[in-house]
Amino acid sequence: MQTENEAGDGVGILKETEIDCTFSQLIFPRPPKASDSGYCIAKYIAHAKQKAESGADYANIMFTAVGYCLPTVSGIDYKLTGTWQKGKYGLQLAVSAYDEVIQTTEKGIKAYLCCGLIKGIGPKMADRIYKRFGNNTLTILDASPEELLNVQGIQKKTYEKIMASYTANRGARDVVALLAPHGISTRRCVQVFTRFGAEAVSIIQSNPYKLCDVAGIGFMTADKIGQAIGIGEESPYRISAGIQHTLKEAETGGSLFRGSNETSGHLCLPRATLSRKTVELLRCTRISEKTVETIVDKLIEQGKLGFRLNQYVFRVYTDKCEGLTAKALIEIRNGKIKPLEKIEEGIKRAQIKLGCKLAPEQQAAVIATLENPLTVVTGGPGTGKTMIQSVILNVLTEQFPEATIVMMAPTGRAARRMSETTGHAATTIHKALGLQITDDSLEMEAHVVEADFIIVDETSMLDIFLASTLFNAIMPGTRVLLVGDSDQLPSVGPGAVLADIIRSNCVPVVKLLQVYRQSGASLIAINAAKMRNACTEMDQGADFQIIPADTFEAAANIMEDIYIDEVARVGIDNVVILCPFRKKTESGVDAMNKRLQERINPPRPNEREVTKGDKIIRMRDRVMITKNTDELANGDIGYVTDVMNDDGDITATIDFGEHREFKCTAENLDKIELSYACTIHKSQGSEYRVVIVNIMNGHQIMLKRNLLYTSVTRAKKKVIIVGQEKAITKAILTEDTSKRLSLLTNRLAFYAKHL
Repeated sequence: MQTENEAGDGVGILKETEIDCTFSQLIFPRPPKASDSGYCIAKYIAHAKQKAESGADYANIMFTAVGYCLPTVSGIDYKLTGTWQKGKYGLQLAVSAYDEVIQTTEKGIKAYLCCGLIKGIGPKMADRIYKRFGNNTLTILDASPEELLNVQGIQKKTYEKIMASYTANRGARDVVALLAPHGISTRRCVQVFTRFGAEAVSIIQSNPYKLCDVAGIGFMTADKIGQAIGIGEESPYRISAGIQHTLKEAETGGSLFRGSNETSGHLCLPRATLSRKTVELLRCTRISEKTVETIVDKLIEQGKLGFRLNQYVFRVYTDKCEGLTAKALIEIRNGKIKPLEKIEEGIKRAQIKLGCKLAPEQQAAVIATLENPLTVVTGGPGTGKTMIQSVILNVLTEQFPEATIVMMAPTGRAARRMSETTGHAATTIHKALGLQITDDSLEMEAHVVEADFIIVDETSMLDIFLASTLFNAIMPGTRVLLVGDSDQLPSVGPGAVLADIIRSNCVPVVKLLQVYRQSGASLIAINAAKMRNACTEMDQGADFQIIPADTFEAAANIMEDIYIDEVARVGIDNVVILCPFRKKTESGVDAMNKRLQERINPPRPNEREVTKGDKIIRMRDRVMITKNTDELANGDIGYVTDVMNDDGDITATIDFGEHREFKCTAENLDKIELSYACTIHKSQGSEYRVVIVNIMNGHQIMLKRNLLYTSVTRAKKKVIIVGQEKAITKAILTEDTSKRLSLLTNRLAFYAKHL
């Protein structure tokens, strides 16, 4: 007979694939964390009565098991089910399922409750639970857990803690066993179980595309699972999910909508385009556009798709947001506001106090804002948007000293800029609305913003989802000013909210077109205005330079040297390199970040780093977060302030300012990237003293006027364009004619007529 000490050498004598055992030790990785995949390699000790190939019974045989979320609590007996296979640790049991073996006696049930698997239950609580439910305790936990609230000492918070851990460790494990091999994390599996409950496994097995209802699980993942469990390519479930995915790809600019003739950010698609793109996605010759159109019609009938103007198809949530945005804007426009007296006299006093002189179009913007409940002011740099805000605030507070004023912007950097330039406190839209910033949130519930006057800056950055939440949180009767530059790139998210509001002619709009060339006027503002008017003759000087480079490599070398010089002159927080491409070229964002990291922040002896593949994050690195979290928005900039070794895990602490920190490990390093350089799209809402821009012929479809204009207008003091003159000319002359599909202007017109 083999003993516990002889362990793995003779595991092959075990014949059965169901083994009663006790946990012994964990080999890899360590007790799984919520963010881990949950994959474990562990040793167990088989109990007596296990059948051997020889027919004899053996006890205390140690064997190796592998699988996802294996049980790792000592003192509990388990039944492991799986298949034997050869592996790194010899013959091992690949576990497909397991059960705790709990004796339905007072001793057995109390031991299980106190074993550590269930948080919130200690010996005394276990005794009270058993006294109330007896041998039915486990049935109560599974079928009627709310009965626990009748046990002395179990309040709502304790109950939630008990059930969260019980669900994660018992109820969700079949979901984990089913989904973890497909790359779905343990945390996400628990979310799946929470979403679908006890029927989760049967729901997934019959229609794995239901997984797309869980935030964070996309069509491609669900499709792989569907294929693995034998769902046919022509399944209506698959086609329906493909239709929804195609609409989402149109919104977000996924792979279906990348190419020379494709655009993204659409809120809807024509029915024929949706069918064609869905067929392209599904890649099955037996699925025709007519087949897809038939299912589209059924989904519209069932209320699972929005359908407008007898042509345009929406996701239901997107359709709802667009409608709510239009209705809320018109309600704000129609609101009754407190009138101001002698506005022009107030403007004169404000100009004297502020030491400024308004041009006629600037004064028109101030008057429109003070007289109307809702006004849009749009214009480029140097047109006086900031001065206008200061005058408006001065006039308003003179007449209404107790007025509540709320100033907000989509990003923290833009909000800080508002505060600095106007002298009034400003915050992000999310903070003003009391929203958590999260990728997993489908619907955002906001606080009502109680204010007399609201200014929203950088309105061009609003996508339809944030716009819907914002405008529905503003009560009619509030005076609202929307400020933005409609010539910039549209929002990263879907929609073109500012452009659509302006196009609708349903809201007072003042366009500031004139750049005021006072003494020492910035060439940045002058050249930005020229670009807006398709003029290719750029004025050059100390604050606006064009440096030729014939190749991507040459451009990279030049930009690297300029960056180092400018950082030495004005500081690292005030300089950025902007590139159209993230990858593909030597001067793309990723390549430039690696170069600059080695120059600015090279490795130092005895300093730890967080690494994953070829990505490295070090102390003092300037980084950007690329996924939303509760406190941080995609695009926020921070600095690595500490790198710690936490029991073998290297963790970097990143300070994003305003008491916001992010702990970065190798597991979540995909949420962080270096930000010495960034894409032009990612720079929206930011402002730097010095901007270095790369514009090359090889940037092809990215050579658009609004892209170059956006990059140039990120600079406060100096712009250096490195590249090819032909590419710069092409960008200036190429208007972005692609229009994001949206019905916001139509809906604004409808509500303007009927509200």
